[in-house]
Amino acid sequence: MALLRALNISVSQDGFTAGPSQSLENPLGVGGDKLHEWAFATIMGGNMFGPIRGEWSNHDWKGWWGDNPGFRHPVVVLTHFDRPTIGYENGTRFTFVTGGVDVAYRLAVNAAGKKDIRLGEGASTIRQYLNSGLLDELHTASVPISLGSGERLLSEDGDDLNVYELERRVESGAVTHLVYQIN
Repeated sequence: MALLRALNISVSQDGFTAGPSQSLENPLGVGGDKLHEWAFATIMGGNMFGPIRGEWSNHDWKGWWGDNPGFRHPVVVLTHFDRPTIGYENGTRFTFVTGGVDVAYRLAVNAAGKKDIRLGEGASTIRQYLNSGLLDELHTASVPISLGSGERLLSEDGDDLNVYELERRVESGAVTHLVYQIN
């Protein structure tokens, strides 16, 4: 059965997430350039797809990745606004879903078959999946900096992790990797 995994999510010591281009190297061996080898679907928030807030006024914008996105598999984008699906020759296909986390999850599971599903960043998207109980694994890269503002990955009281257990901790000089799995 496919697992839903949020991997290598950079988090500051004051609890804010870094953007996708700010994720750190990952000694646990998952994600990154090898994404297409282990995942067969990705779920991400609309803000992760592009800088557009509100209605999709410019359908020419096709994401941060240019004409050859590295996903090579279906990507389900959670959004509040309808937008047509975008497909690429390399197998990447962005499908925009307005029906919420359950609908996006079902689409990703159908696309992934028995392979795992990557839950991409935005903190809000990850929190929604944590709170829904659908997220099987959360891997954070805790960095020793304070951002002071931004979007928090977890609620202030940390209750988001109540049904998760710390399974692994790997430390290096600049980062601490924590892997939580659902009980």
